[in-house]
Amino acid sequence: MQKWVLMMIGALALGLAGCGQGDQGADENAADSVDQVEQELSDLDDGGEMADDMMDDMAEETMAEPELPLSEDPAADVVDFSFQQAQSALLASYAELPATVTTDSGLMYQVQREGDGASPGPRDTVEVHYEGRLVDGSIFDSSYERGETIEFPLDRVIPGWTEGLQYMQVGAQHQLVLPSDLAYGERSPGPGIPPNAVLIFQVELFNVTPVAED
Repeated sequence: MQKWVLMMIGALALGLAGCGQGDQGADENAADSVDQVEQELSDLDDGGEMADDMMDDMAEETMAEPELPLSEDPAADVVDFSFQQAQSALLASYAELPATVTTDSGLMYQVQREGDGASPGPRDTVEVHYEGRLVDGSIFDSSYERGETIEFPLDRVIPGWTEGLQYMQVGAQHQLVLPSDLAYGERSPGPGIPPNAVLIFQVELFNVTPVAED
């Protein structure tokens, strides 16, 4: 499980950085993340006792978990439990990457490209390009695929977007990792996003329109 999560983070660092136009800074940040992931993968392959101990601990914790509340489909319960474990492992590993910033709310982000324009306020309207993925790499939404940017007020979106976009300046490109409580929580907004899903976004900020004063 741990090795799979590290490989997923490496794929995010390379793949998501390529969604927009990118620049040398973005490439360097992605390279730093990939270098650390490759080193951790090497440690898992060669580290012997330490890796074995970590996996033993994870196995003991799993065995100690209380029984799952079963629905009418036990197989689905097992898949969902494994998905939640994968999400928890990815959040923990992503937080340790050198380029990752973790805020008080639990939001995590990496700066792929710096901007030099205005930063939005919590009620301003933003124009962005974005791509959203689950921890397994599947894309559930993408303005890039639609071929056009999108505009929306920041007070009408999920909490992770309202917070995360305020750390950006026009021209910036960030990668946002939202714990489920900063996304859709226990509800599923559509077939592409299950309940309690961690969401990973690549976002480019193109414009900010300040909210009209009352």
